[in-house]
Amino acid sequence: SDVCSSDLVAASKEFAVNNVLRLRASADYFHTDGWMQYPNISPAKPATYIKGPMGPEYAESRNFRLQGELRISADTTGFFNLGSHQMSNPPTGGYSFATKTTNETTFSAGINTKLSADQVVQANAFYENTTLWQQNTPTIGTNPTYINANYMDPSNTFGLGAKYIQSFKEQPIDQIMLGIDGREVAAQKIGRAHV
Repeated sequence: SDVCSSDLVAASKEFAVNNVLRLRASADYFHTDGWMQYPNISPAKPATYIKGPMGPEYAESRNFRLQGELRISADTTGFFNLGSHQMSNPPTGGYSFATKTTNETTFSAGINTKLSADQVVQANAFYENTTLWQQNTPTIGTNPTYINANYMDPSNTFGLGAKYIQSFKEQPIDQIMLGIDGREVAAQKIGRAHV
């Protein structure tokens, strides 16, 4: 038989701080106990079919976001997004005493300016920082089971972009866009194995 239960909670609120700034805040939480299949088939699987204290494939996530829209002038608008995300679940193998957690922080912002009725300039930037924490268990069944390695893999990404847009009326070409983007990515792998 399979057993499964889950919970979800979410909330959001949008409001105007003043004539320039509007904000939207949101958060959600999700948890599921996943499933665990018990060996009730006939003939029954041998006891070694389920390795040690294998638990259900549970999962849990938490997300927080803050978004803003700015009206800087009649021709210029801007935005920003700030987010925090966390996800947890067992590593490959499904042992309930080991964990795998991803923490992510994101930020992006941009500006849009009308130079004229037919000309627009856009610029944006973004940053993302991610850390994966994982405890590994042996892939070959052992008794008792154990954690044989811990890993922490931090990474971050930073990027910038700009775009110029020229529109044409009653011309063979409707629009021309010129853009440039740059991105920097850095990552590490930090691990410790246990004998």
